[in-house]
Amino acid sequence: MGEFEKALPFAEKAVQMQPEDSIAAENLLSATSAWNRMNDARVEMDRADKLGINTSTLDRVVRLQTYFLLGEPNEVQRMMTLTAGQPDEFLATQAVAGTQLFSGEYRQAAATTQRAYDQAGVARLRTCRRMPF
Repeated sequence: MGEFEKALPFAEKAVQMQPEDSIAAENLLSATSAWNRMNDARVEMDRADKLGINTSTLDRVVRLQTYFLLGEPNEVQRMMTLTAGQPDEFLATQAVAGTQLFSGEYRQAAATTQRAYDQAGVARLRTCRRMPF
């Protein structure tokens, strides 16, 4: 809901209670990044790497955004490479469009957003074909 100042203590407590929970780690990374606590964000990414709990597309999207804020375009690209071909790849593509908007690259962001919509459509088509009804 965007209330990161309220979320941060809960995210910290969740990681303290369940350090191997990837959702708790993702929430903590989101909150620390939103508060511009980039040293804490990097520590959280390192901790999640050591535990191997950073493999979902949503985890990678939060990392992508954090790496963008850290000014590490090679890591942003690495996150995109890791999500390539996943059914929910469109989430990462949409996150890239957000970074492009933030950077004032409006035409590129529009094209990237269209690519995300196209990817989502393909993912939906694949899902619908698997439905038994």
